[in-house]
Amino acid sequence: MVVLVFGFMTMSCSPNKNKEKIDEIETVEKKEETSSINEIEEKYFPQIIEIEDSLFSETYEFEKAVISFRLLDFENFDSLIALSTFVNMKMDDFSSPASLDSAIVLEFTSTENDTLFSKKAGDNYQKYSIDGIWKNQYVVSYQDWEVHERLLINKDDGKRYYLGDDFGISPSESLFATFSCSAINPFADDQLILGNLAGNNFQEIGNLKFNSAGPILGRWISDTEFVFIMGIHDMYEVKSRTPYLMTVRLKQ
Repeated sequence: MVVLVFGFMTMSCSPNKNKEKIDEIETVEKKEETSSINEIEEKYFPQIIEIEDSLFSETYEFEKAVISFRLLDFENFDSLIALSTFVNMKMDDFSSPASLDSAIVLEFTSTENDTLFSKKAGDNYQKYSIDGIWKNQYVVSYQDWEVHERLLINKDDGKRYYLGDDFGISPSESLFATFSCSAINPFADDQLILGNLAGNNFQEIGNLKFNSAGPILGRWISDTEFVFIMGIHDMYEVKSRTPYLMTVRLKQ
């Protein structure tokens, strides 16, 4: 009888223990799953941030930089921009045996080569020229009947960065900003792009796109601070101007 009772007790207890083990396993799996999701969320940062509101005062986080904005009045803006200095690009000469009379072949290391065609036939006119090589970028000038602009073309992957209406290099040449406003240049986006100039390269660290507003003037006042005026526009006419201070913090 003792054996039977013992066996009965054993059989009656084992399902509860099994259930506890199953619950424990499921809890661990859920924790691991949650942890995995959190890790993915922590590692994800957008490459481009679109800002809908033309008046903003926030902090935006990218993978390699944190960018903060502060609204200024024009008196503060004028006093800060007086501290700025303009830094010129120090370019290497460009020469290529692949250059032709009507075309320039750009060679890339990790993608297919590209050809820039210059032509003038009747009303169709476009002209490309290479100003030089800067920070592993081709510095290209382009013009047609309506626009005259410069752009950077990465020598590795061929990615293009339009210098837009204006651009600026920080005093120690560690950071770079290029921006455009579609009210000034209807062929450009309302955009502000930031680049890190560490080493002999240009690496994009932040890309902000705006809606019905775009930077129309900007200058670096230190290696981490950039003042600019945001032009709020309706189609192709700037209606109002708002000054901002942008602060850039690179992540370690």
